[in-house]
Amino acid sequence: MRKRPGKGPTCHTEESLCHCLEHGESSRRRPEDPAFPTGEKPYEDSRSEKCLSFSSALQVTQPVHSEGKLHKCEECGKSFKGREKPYQCKICGKQFRSCSCLSVHQRIHSGAKPYTCKECGKCFSDPSAFKVHQRRHSGEKLYCCEECGKSFNQRKNLRAHQRIHTGKKPYQCEECGKLFSRYSYLTVHQQSHSREKPYACDECGKCFNRLCNLTIHLCSHSR
Repeated sequence: MRKRPGKGPTCHTEESLCHCLEHGESSRRRPEDPAFPTGEKPYEDSRSEKCLSFSSALQVTQPVHSEGKLHKCEECGKSFKGREKPYQCKICGKQFRSCSCLSVHQRIHSGAKPYTCKECGKCFSDPSAFKVHQRRHSGEKLYCCEECGKSFNQRKNLRAHQRIHTGKKPYQCEECGKLFSRYSYLTVHQQSHSREKPYACDECGKCFNRLCNLTIHLCSHSR
C-alpha cells in the first residue's frame, strides 16, 4: 500500500476528525475543543440545521455552506447570501444575519426581558445568557480543560483559563505595553494611567478605581 507523502498516521496526532454531514468534508478537531458528555452536540450549524459536537467543525462547515448559496429567513421569508447582514436595527444601525438575532438585540433598547429564572427570579433579554445563568444553579459545566480537568459553564471562561497553561497574553496596554491574559485585567490596569475612579460610595462620595475596593469600603459604613 502506498503512503501519502508528508502525512503521518492519524493515531499519532492529538486531533480527531470532524465530519460535515451536509458537505461531506472532514476537518480535524482542535486540542482546545472541550470534551462533552457522550452524544451531546451543543453547536448548531444555522446553514445546514445540523448539530455538531465541536466548535471547530462548525467554523469549517459554515463558510462552505455560505459560498454562493442563498439562505431564507424562516420568519420573514427573505433570501440572502450567507455573509450578508440584511436586518438592521432602526435605532443604532447595527446589522444582523437573521430576524431572531435582530429581535434579541432590540430588547436592549426596549428593556424587554422575557426570560425569567425560576430559581432566583432574575430576568434576561438574551436566551443564551439565560441558559448560561441556569447552569449556575444546576452546577452544569460543559467545558472541560484537557490540561488540568477543571470545568466551566461558559466557553469564554475556559479559553481565559487555558491561557494559564499556554502563557498567552493577547491584551496589551497602549500606554506602557504591558500584556494581560484577560481583558478585565487590562481594564483595571488602564485606570492606573488615567487615574479614573468610576466607583463612588453613595454614603460619603469617596471614589475608587476598582469595584472590590468600593465593596471593602462599604463595610466600614455598616459597622
